[in-house]
Amino acid sequence: MKAFLFVVLVWINVYSDNEINYNPRLTQYVMQKHLLKDSNFYLVDVGASGGIAQHWKAFGKDLSGFGFDPLVNECARLNALNTCPKFRYLSCYIVSGNESVDQYARLESANFYETTGKFARSSAWKMMQLLQMNYGKEAFNQGEELILSHDQISLDAFFLKNGVKSVDFIKIDTDGFDYSVLKGSEKLLNDENMIGILVECHFNAAHHPYANSFRNIDSFLAEKGFSLFDLSVWRYTKGELPGKFVYKIPAQTISGQVTWGDAFYLRDFIQMQKMGKQIPTAQILKMACVQEIFGLPDCAAELLLTFRDQLKLTIDVDHCLDLLAADMGLYSSYRKHLNRFQKNPTQFYPTK
Repeated sequence: MKAFLFVVLVWINVYSDNEINYNPRLTQYVMQKHLLKDSNFYLVDVGASGGIAQHWKAFGKDLSGFGFDPLVNECARLNALNTCPKFRYLSCYIVSGNESVDQYARLESANFYETTGKFARSSAWKMMQLLQMNYGKEAFNQGEELILSHDQISLDAFFLKNGVKSVDFIKIDTDGFDYSVLKGSEKLLNDENMIGILVECHFNAAHHPYANSFRNIDSFLAEKGFSLFDLSVWRYTKGELPGKFVYKIPAQTISGQVTWGDAFYLRDFIQMQKMGKQIPTAQILKMACVQEIFGLPDCAAELLLTFRDQLKLTIDVDHCLDLLAADMGLYSSYRKHLNRFQKNPTQFYPTK
């Protein structure tokens, strides 16, 4: 894996600003009222250079977990700056622990990014060559020399070693080795109380059982009981006719062939309840907060209404529904929002 790492660090790997709620009213309410009590929100961030995304900090002092990245200096920098006392960054590679899977991931990555690969045909790659960029050093390591960790471990092995039996959310962004990370997390993923996963994937990877493809990732997570809730799509124009870039770096373009994306998966607690599963109250609240943060307040409202009887001893459900309605930006209260839709649903059509 090490041989290919800094050929591939050319993406801005964040969820679209249009899909993140940076003023999550419900989440702020839950945190201010300390409604999670002793149940921290446990985040695992694989590919953590640059630090955890800002939206996770909505969980405040209730945020705990680990960020993993092979960049030694970057992890040290992040730990020195860290404002989340229960969250730490560790420099190591996260692998599947299955040599066949990991070896295929290395070969697939080499094929994807070398001169015969798909990315080498893109305008982003062509720009990197023209500018003679060392993107890993300049953008992901704050200009420091690249020192890579010699350590590697699977998530299952790491958390077994550290006595952690469950986590709430796993974010994976390794530029080509995401499926390997998932394959090394099967025990964690088998926990039915785990909330969700954000994972980067190729849309045009090779057809192979170990390929880092959307088809493999989606099938694998469906077997683990996760449902796809959102999907971002990144495009790359060809080097023969470059198009406008999305950011001021050689990465995604506005037009071009779909190549990569972030797939956002959650448990469907409502369906699980219909199947007789008992969901802890803290996990329901965490799920509603995650859904709100990732721009799905409608899903959070459905969740709160479904579990109203269970939640009513912990939260003011009606007040929380008002907060979620405000997220939609149409009406100030949930009741008014729903009444307007029922009386005249056509007003929810676009105005132009």
